[in-house]
Amino acid sequence: MSRNKGKSRDTADPAIGLEPNPFQGMRRKLLVALGVATLTPFLFVLVVGHAAYTNAVRTGSMETMRRIVEDHGRMIETYLRERRADLELLLDFEAHGELADTDVLTDRLQWLRRSCRAFVDLGYIDEQGRQVAYAGPHSLAGKDYSQAEWFQATLTKGVHISDVFLGYRNEPHFVVAVARKVGEQTAVLRATMDPHEFSGMVERIRMGSTGEAWILDAHGRYQTEPRSGAALLSQARVPEQALHPGRGIHVLEAAGEDGTDYLYCAAWINNGKWLLVARQEKNDAFAHLQEAASWIAAIFLLGGLIISVLAFTISGRLELALTRVFHEKEGLRDHLYRAARLAEIGEMTTGIAHEINNPLQVMKSDLSYMEMVMTDMVEKGTLQEGEDCAEVRTSMEQLRLQISRCAKITQSILQFGRQGDSVVQDVELRAYLPEVLGMVEEKAAVRGIALELETPPHPVFVRADPGQLQQVVLNLLNNALHAVEEHHPDGGGKVVVLCGPGEKGMVDIEVRDNGCGISPENMERIFAPFFTTKPVGKGTGLGLSVCHGIVGRMGGNMDVRSQPGRGTRFTVRLPRPQKG
Repeated sequence: MSRNKGKSRDTADPAIGLEPNPFQGMRRKLLVALGVATLTPFLFVLVVGHAAYTNAVRTGSMETMRRIVEDHGRMIETYLRERRADLELLLDFEAHGELADTDVLTDRLQWLRRSCRAFVDLGYIDEQGRQVAYAGPHSLAGKDYSQAEWFQATLTKGVHISDVFLGYRNEPHFVVAVARKVGEQTAVLRATMDPHEFSGMVERIRMGSTGEAWILDAHGRYQTEPRSGAALLSQARVPEQALHPGRGIHVLEAAGEDGTDYLYCAAWINNGKWLLVARQEKNDAFAHLQEAASWIAAIFLLGGLIISVLAFTISGRLELALTRVFHEKEGLRDHLYRAARLAEIGEMTTGIAHEINNPLQVMKSDLSYMEMVMTDMVEKGTLQEGEDCAEVRTSMEQLRLQISRCAKITQSILQFGRQGDSVVQDVELRAYLPEVLGMVEEKAAVRGIALELETPPHPVFVRADPGQLQQVVLNLLNNALHAVEEHHPDGGGKVVVLCGPGEKGMVDIEVRDNGCGISPENMERIFAPFFTTKPVGKGTGLGLSVCHGIVGRMGGNMDVRSQPGRGTRFTVRLPRPQKG
C-alpha cells in the first residue's frame, strides 16, 4: 500500500486528525528499564556471591595456614624430642666413665651424625661444670660451664634446650643437654646443634610461593634464618601482635618491614620458649580471590553484554510491535472514517438517484406526448413527412433510449442502496447476471477490458437475496477490473463470469481475470476487514470482508485462488432451491 513519503505516521497529521505515536522513543525507556531490571539483580548476585566467596577463601586460607603452622610446630617439637632422646639413650646405656673417654665420645658423635647432620659436637661435663671430654671441631676440652645458664638449667630440670647464643666459640649455636646420676656424681651430656641445618628444617614449610617460617626467642631475636634474609640473633621486625600472640595459634594481617601486606601466623613451641612465626604475602595467600575477581568481572561483562543484546532486541521488538498496533489502530480509524464517508455518499447517491428518477419520468411522459402530437399533426396534414421529420423522429427515439438507460441506472442504484431486511428468494442466474454485468460493461469498455459471461444452456437457480447478491458480484467485478487495468494498462485484459452447478447441492458463480494476481502473504488476509492493496483513497478494505459475510449469511461460502502475474479466480458458492 502506498504512503505519502512527505509525512511520517509517527507525527500528528492535522489534515486527517492522526494522533502522535506515543510509543516513539519507547525503545530507550524499555532498554533502560530492562537493563536495570536484569542487571541490578545480576550484579547483586555477583557482589553477594563474591563477598561470600571472599569470606570463605579468607577463612579457608587462614585455617589452612593455622593448620600448617600447627603441624610444622609439632614436627619441630618432635625433632627436638628425638635429639634429646638420642642423648638420653647414650647416657642410659653407657657404662660408667666410658663417655669421659674422648675416643669413645668421638665415636658416639659419628653415630649421632649418621642419623642427624645437625650435631656439631659432644661434650661430657662433670657436676662442677668442667668439660671432661670433648668431641668436635673446636678446642673446648676442659672448659668451665659452671656459670652457663644452660648448664644450671640442665642440672635443675634434667634436660634443657637452649636459645641460640655465641658462647666460647663466638658463633651462633644452641645446645641440647641432658643430666644423669652416675654413681654419686651428676654427669651432663651436651650436644651442640648447627642452627643453619636447623633453619633449613624450619624453612621446609609449604605455603604458596612466598611462604616462609622462622623461630624467635622470647625477646624477638632470630633463632633460625628466614628466607627473606636476616642474621641469627638479630632483632626481628615483625608486627607487635605477632610477637605476642597469646596462647594457641594466632593469624593476623599486617604489613611487613618492606611495606608488603602479609598474613602472619604465630605459635609458641619448646615449652613456650620459642615462637614459631610463619608468613605469606596476601596476594599469594588470596590468589584465588584475584582469579575469582577476574572471572566475576568476565562473567559480569559477558552477562551484561548478553543482557544488553537481549534487552536491545526485546525492546526493539516491543517498540516495533506497539508501533505497529498504533499504526493499525490509526489505519482502522482512518478506514472507519472513510467507510462512514462512503456510507454517507451511498445515502446521498440513493437520494440523488431518487431525485433524478422523477425528472426522467416527466421527460419520458413529455417525450411520449411530443410523439403523439407529431403523429396527430402528420395525420391532419399540418406536418409533411420528409427528411426533417425523419431526423426528428430519430432524435426522439434516441432521447427515449437515453432516458430509459438513465432510468435503468437510477433503478439499479436504488436497488443496490435500498435498506431493509434480507429477502431470500429463487434467483435465476442466466437472466440475473446479464443485468449485473450491464452495470459495469461501460466501465470495462472504456478501459479496453473484455467482459464475458458464460452460462449453461439450461436455467440455473440459487437461493439468495437479489440485492445482496448484486452487491457481491459487483464488488468482485470492480476488483477484477482494477487488477486487470493495473496489469494491462494498454489493453488485452479480460474478465469472465461463469455460473453452473457445483458440488453438494451448491451452485458456483466464478469471476476470473488475467490481472496482476494476489501475493501468497496477502492471500491469508484477503477476507480480513480493512485489508486492501489499493492506494489510499482507492479502497477501504471492507468490500471482500462484507461480501464474505453476506455469502455466509445466505448459506454459502467463498474461496479464492490466485497466481501472481497470471490472474485470480473468486468462487461464490450458494445453495440451490429446495425441491418442493
